[in-house]
Parts: sequence; structure tokens; C-alpha cells
Amino acid sequence: MAGDITTLVEQFVQKVNARRHAPLPPDDLPAFLRRPFSGEDADIYTGESDWQTLAADNTARIQQS
Repeated sequence: MAGDITTLVEQFVQKVNARRHAPLPPDDLPAFLRRPFSGEDADIYTGESDWQTLAADNTARIQQS
């Protein structure tokens, strides 16, 4: 069961991170979530940052629910 949940969370994170997000000022994002824009986007979003989501292991808490 834990493996199924972990796989589901990893797939969700990959799907969310595969798309472009609303640009945010870097000061509004923790450094470990920031992703620089690349290519043409780097010129458009100067001073703003793309971002990513990260998986957190909440397997035990989910299983208790």
C-alpha cells in the first residue's frame, strides 16, 4: 500500500512540475522551490521565478486516515 501511495504522489509531483506556473517574485518562494526560467521565458520574466513542488512523505499519516 505504501508503495502505491508513494508512486501516486511522485506522479502528481511530476505532472505539476511539467507545466509552467505563474511567475512569482523570488522573495515569495523558498530558495529550494525556485526554478529559473530558460530560453525566451528568461527574457520575459526577468526578476521573477518559476517554481516547483516537492513530494513530502506523509505515507504514515495518510494510512492512519
